[in-house]
Amino acid sequence: MKMAKKLLAVVLTGVMAVSMLTGCATLDARNIASDLEGMLKVVNDKATVSATNDAKKLAEQAAKAVQADTTEWVAPTDNSATTKKDTMEEAVKKSLKTDEITDKYVWYTCYKSEDVKNVAQAQEIYDLLVNDQKKINTSGALNNEKVTNKTEGNKTLKVSAGNKFELGLKTFTKGSGKDKTEYTVVIVTCKAVYSES
Repeated sequence: MKMAKKLLAVVLTGVMAVSMLTGCATLDARNIASDLEGMLKVVNDKATVSATNDAKKLAEQAAKAVQADTTEWVAPTDNSATTKKDTMEEAVKKSLKTDEITDKYVWYTCYKSEDVKNVAQAQEIYDLLVNDQKKINTSGALNNEKVTNKTEGNKTLKVSAGNKFELGLKTFTKGSGKDKTEYTVVIVTCKAVYSES
């Protein structure tokens, strides 16, 4: 009986440790989302950012595409893909089928994240989402050409990004030993909204 209690205690300790680690990863995404929301309020005072499971799944899918053997690895500081493999962005577009997504904007980025604080990561994502004119950079979305204006009767409805942004993160490592580096793939989505021009 004593042995069973000891075994149960060990199992419970293991379960708690794993749940704490999982919670930390989720908490990181939530903290980054919170920091990003504060930054976006300058551009759109109604903006909200949530770390969601849907966006996380997209980020996991994108990370797989980035790491695939058929993808040319282009580190965040290097834009010179030289082989016939897909660039990271092309691989992510194919993986997420962004050509078929017409009702929301999808942004993607990948950056070195080892020892980078949450607020610095939020800034990296903010720079992706906001252009020099301090407006939401819809032209920087992977599917910007697919999310277009609509016509209803004689009216043209102009498309823009809404207020609700969803954030997904997936961290992975590349290399080994002293060359081992941590990267994070980020996917942000935002429903398109329409208004009379």
